[in-house]
Amino acid sequence: MFTKLKSNSGSYYIFDSITNEIFRVNPAVFTIVDDIFTLDDKAIVIKHRNYFTEDVLKRGISALRAFIRKTQPSNFSNSRIPKVIGVSFDKQKIYSFDEFLNNYSRMLTLELTQKCNLNCEYCCFGKHYSRYRSHSSGSIDVDIAERAIQYHLDKPNSGRTITFYGGEPLLEFDLLRHLVLYAEKYSKETSNICPKFSLTTNGTLLSDEIIHFLVEHQFNLLISLDGDAESHNKYRVFKNGKGSFDLVWKNMKRFVDLYPSYLGRGISVTLTADNNFFKTNLVIKELSSFYKTIIVNFVNPLVSNNDHYISNECVNKSCVRSVDLTTESIKAEFAQWTPERLVNYQKGYDAFLVSLVTSQQNVERDWPVFFYLFKEKFRNIHKRTIRPYYASKSACNCIPGAVRLYCNINGDYFPCEKMETSNSLKIGEVSSGIDVLKVQQIINYMSEVTNCSYCTGKHLCGICPTSITEILPNIMTDSIIQQDCKKLCNILPGRLQEYVSLMEKDSNVFEHMELETSSDDWLSNVFFILDQH
Repeated sequence: MFTKLKSNSGSYYIFDSITNEIFRVNPAVFTIVDDIFTLDDKAIVIKHRNYFTEDVLKRGISALRAFIRKTQPSNFSNSRIPKVIGVSFDKQKIYSFDEFLNNYSRMLTLELTQKCNLNCEYCCFGKHYSRYRSHSSGSIDVDIAERAIQYHLDKPNSGRTITFYGGEPLLEFDLLRHLVLYAEKYSKETSNICPKFSLTTNGTLLSDEIIHFLVEHQFNLLISLDGDAESHNKYRVFKNGKGSFDLVWKNMKRFVDLYPSYLGRGISVTLTADNNFFKTNLVIKELSSFYKTIIVNFVNPLVSNNDHYISNECVNKSCVRSVDLTTESIKAEFAQWTPERLVNYQKGYDAFLVSLVTSQQNVERDWPVFFYLFKEKFRNIHKRTIRPYYASKSACNCIPGAVRLYCNINGDYFPCEKMETSNSLKIGEVSSGIDVLKVQQIINYMSEVTNCSYCTGKHLCGICPTSITEILPNIMTDSIIQQDCKKLCNILPGRLQEYVSLMEKDSNVFEHMELETSSDDWLSNVFFILDQH
């Protein structure tokens, strides 16, 4: 229930996992909180009376007992895991899963092709990863894609967002163009607003023709660029082994020349352990005036430096996992965080922090890579919801098929592209729609192999169904999900300690998060209804 924190200045804090509150406390309360659930009042006083006066101890015990009574129900038991029985929207109407999935569809991801013109060493479809498919020559049939688009757009509360996925989706540009025009025509015929389109591309195929089309149809476009030429060309290579940086850079510059003020483009940065972090930041800084959206991820983020996980993983999401690395490839160069590489990263991060507390006005412009990682690291903590009392929590933070719906080239539906790893995770197909029972099974399975009741980070958790390797319970799948849970618990104390230390130094370092506009997306207003009986 309680996590003890000590800031860099020596101040004492307690984080309460039930209410999400962080309290500054005196040394006595900080000390006795370890015993509050296991010892009675007299035993606590006897144990600590050589260090604190009896009066100070009694007042601390009384305050803690009163707080626990207020926030935790007397009949609370952590032995029972509640099942998810429905979905509530905006705390008004309760939907069955069948009703919700028939009404809501936030985003459709269409796998256009499994072909790619690059051979990126760290690609999840490459030799180092065991869970995912390999690249192939296959592409989606036009009829399958059109039917998936109809299914998505026909939902009464469709998010009307369609994203194109690969491989490299621009290898099928003619097909992409056809589907965009089809979706726009279908929306007009059904008297609906035009859908929004997006894609991520490796940037090698961005001809003037393609750029003009993407801008004309207001695409949100991410171009993969891993930083400076040396860092990028280590792993983002063509089939012949030649690096792709020069061509991508040329195309990105051409995009700016053609449309200098276009707002719908950004950069997707994948950081390997051997990335030159300073040079990468400088390259992204050079482009950031024209590529406003910056997204950064680590290939292998599961490393720690003095118990502080350096990546943006776990507290808010868990998208990339080194557990996918095959046993024989676990020592891949891109994944090895040697002491020297840890130091190199930490130097960059520390320099960013100095700039953050001394020159906040320019920090996003000067440190775009580190600024993004910083935001992802602390956003869920700083913008957490304070709860006045205990609330049940389901382990799953997704409604498969409604939050995201992924259609592969065969017309099979999965919760997202990261779950196309087993037929048992399929939640439907274009010919028949979503299998509601399978969606419920995925959500409840995640709850059955975890127990959120006393988890210290349950309301900051971003665990999602991508942890699942098979829908049927087995030792391997259970272990992966449970490892993700433990990962958050291991990370959280260090992250909270860094957070309170920064807040003490200057609370304005998180001002950018407070100024972020909240989306009108319905996802933020949805929560599960749990069976409490």
